[in-house]
Amino acid sequence: MIRPRLPRSAPLAAALAALSAPAAAQTRVNEADGGPPPFLEGPPRGLGLGLVVGSPSGLAGSWRPRGRTMIQAAAGWSLTEGRLNINADYLYDITRIEPSDTPEVTWPVYVGAGARLRLGADGDDGGLGVRIPVGMRLEPEDLRLDVYLEIAPVLLLLPETTVTFDAGLGARFYFGKG
Repeated sequence: MIRPRLPRSAPLAAALAALSAPAAAQTRVNEADGGPPPFLEGPPRGLGLGLVVGSPSGLAGSWRPRGRTMIQAAAGWSLTEGRLNINADYLYDITRIEPSDTPEVTWPVYVGAGARLRLGADGDDGGLGVRIPVGMRLEPEDLRLDVYLEIAPVLLLLPETTVTFDAGLGARFYFGKG
């Protein structure tokens, strides 16, 4: 079977370009009231879709109902392992940093637990593991967008037991209304 090979930098370049799109959209203001465009107004709740750069680099999604909990997932190419990784996590906000000089922005700090599926490449069998993500989000009060940074130790259980790490910087746009 012939497997197409992308340059190692292709997924990273695509992810960086796509991550800059929400930032560019945020800078375009509604001239009538000086606020964000109407499609960005509202809290980051409901279904969120975006991109993550790191290990893995690819698509990121989340479900954020009200409260301190969240379910997130990502699927992307690991530049360090040269394979596709898929993960899903349940997250809980352990605290929220609320700077007094910017009350419209909070910094939730979270921890969670989840699973990681590593799909095989070049004859490798792949693997399955447990993740413990720890991270922080930038969460504007009335903007359906979040930016996050996280690190996750991963205990791979199959095909052999080993420890590795995932890390990523990502952004997601939310489609739900608060």
